[in-house]
Amino acid sequence: MIEVESKFQVADTFELIQRISSRWGARLTQSVEQRDEYFEHPSRSFDESDEALRIRRVVAGEQTSEIQLCYKGPRLDAETKTRAEIECDLSLLSQNSDSSCREILLALGFRPVGVVHKRRQMYEFLEGNRAWTISFDEVSNLGNFVELETLCEDDERLLATTALKRLAEQMDLGSSIRTSYLEMLFA
Repeated sequence: MIEVESKFQVADTFELIQRISSRWGARLTQSVEQRDEYFEHPSRSFDESDEALRIRRVVAGEQTSEIQLCYKGPRLDAETKTRAEIECDLSLLSQNSDSSCREILLALGFRPVGVVHKRRQMYEFLEGNRAWTISFDEVSNLGNFVELETLCEDDERLLATTALKRLAEQMDLGSSIRTSYLEMLFA
């Protein structure tokens, strides 16, 4: 599965939420805190290969609701953050799945390189026969951002990318940012 995504910095999230709710019928589906710990491969640089490996812990209210191991492949175009994404849900294994997974990665030679903390509100809607997610992120030490995304098969990627650009323009989101939150924190 391909994740077609763009990120934008925003000043007024309240106004944008009102607009997407009234115009596109977007509805809040999740309000969570996420802790993403990123790892570096022991024998190649993910900075050079444009890949990412992370363990994500999602907290809703007082309870951990999800634990995911996620690999993100290199970006597939020069304008968006579109890339292959492989996720493994560790939530069903045990509450210690993230620490066990972390221990396995460390034992294999992976090393932690940084942690991104964010509060995320996710809205979903349909536009152009496609399901969309728009996430409003409040990222510690960085500010407020919006990520607009849809999933597709590889043979639909160009159509989905075109639809994403059109929708971002209709939402008046401005210029997209291809830099990851982790890269921004290190800059």
